[in-house]
Amino acid sequence: MKSRKKAIFWCSVLVLVLSCFSGCKMVREVEIDKVNIVTPTPTEEGKTSVNPTVSVSPTQSPVVTMVPTENPVTIVVENGSDLNEEAILAYFYDTDKETLVAEGYLEELWYEEQKLGFNCDKNGVILYYTYEYTVDGWTSYNSFSIEDVGNGGASWAYERVCDLGYIGTPRFYEKFPEIDLESCSRAEAIEACASLAQICGYGDAQVNAYAVTESYLEEFVQYWTKVYEETGRQPDQSAPKPTYEYVSQRDIDKAREEGNEQLAKELENKPGFYECENVDWTKEHEAYIIVYRPILNGCILDSREYYMYCIYVPLYDSVVKVSVVQSLVAVEGKEETNLMTKDEAIAKAVRYLEIDSLEDITITGISMVYDTEYEKSNPGLEERTISPCWRIDYVLSERLLERPTYQKSKYTGTVVIDAVEQRVIRN
Repeated sequence: MKSRKKAIFWCSVLVLVLSCFSGCKMVREVEIDKVNIVTPTPTEEGKTSVNPTVSVSPTQSPVVTMVPTENPVTIVVENGSDLNEEAILAYFYDTDKETLVAEGYLEELWYEEQKLGFNCDKNGVILYYTYEYTVDGWTSYNSFSIEDVGNGGASWAYERVCDLGYIGTPRFYEKFPEIDLESCSRAEAIEACASLAQICGYGDAQVNAYAVTESYLEEFVQYWTKVYEETGRQPDQSAPKPTYEYVSQRDIDKAREEGNEQLAKELENKPGFYECENVDWTKEHEAYIIVYRPILNGCILDSREYYMYCIYVPLYDSVVKVSVVQSLVAVEGKEETNLMTKDEAIAKAVRYLEIDSLEDITITGISMVYDTEYEKSNPGLEERTISPCWRIDYVLSERLLERPTYQKSKYTGTVVIDAVEQRVIRN
């Protein structure tokens, strides 16, 4: 009798355990047909958007799923052609490096016997140029950035407004839509920057123009005004200031070299950008942030390092801010026959985010890309190898924000999954 009771007991335990495992299996198996995936909408021209990396909220225009028709491959990459520093200097200063050095505007930077790069500061255009080097374990990219602080400190004003640290994230794409401004279309802005992109090695890149609209500028000012009111700090969210005139140290030194001490002191006493009276942002200050990304083997290189952006302001018909890192090129590829499918990637992203109910997530963008995070997570490789990855852009329901494990910054986000190793490499 006792043995029979024991048998019944252990059978009950076994049934309970199996039921639990069965239930877990049901939770882990994501039913893709029940996942809310936003479908793309036609643009004004009647064509579907083909930007493969934009992620927006469900109330805005969603992105198209972009998947190469051919089987993507793991690729070996190397640096593309060197940045043409002479062409860059000619573009911004209309002269050559030798002349700029002789005039005292360009200063070369060294560390012991190694040349690191150079800085140039003339006519309100400040250039920081860096060569590729390794010093004390720190590796630098071949890159440069431009700040045009003419037009009342325009570069500094727009740099603060444009949230440049979030390029490539859903947060950025929510703020800056791909729409035409009244003063200038996206195509016109891209064309205005085409020659610059060409000399920077991004002439054949994927390019998108994102609008800094009047409504966004108003929201920006309102937000920071409230912050300053709460903190008691002096407001400082100004548009470019016509009363501000940039003065470089070289301008002051040159006046003294010419024996004009009075002019040197006048230049030294000119008010700085933050000392000049604030100016309201208006519709005429609308601008574009133009982003260029390399295309490797038919896929975008969705990297946080290897890309170019510039801020083009129609009001000035010029670029006020540029940042460029030398592009990469694919030199050979290895065909992959067992890549993770799109549905498998979506399922993995849902599990990774610990979503209990499929009603709590909306997939707003799906694309196959290359990502340099793979290279970082596999140190010591003889070759610089990157694999195709699935990029899943998502929006979570506000209900999840009540969970202590979630932060508000995760309300919109991106999961990047290595399609070969089937693991999350970035979130």
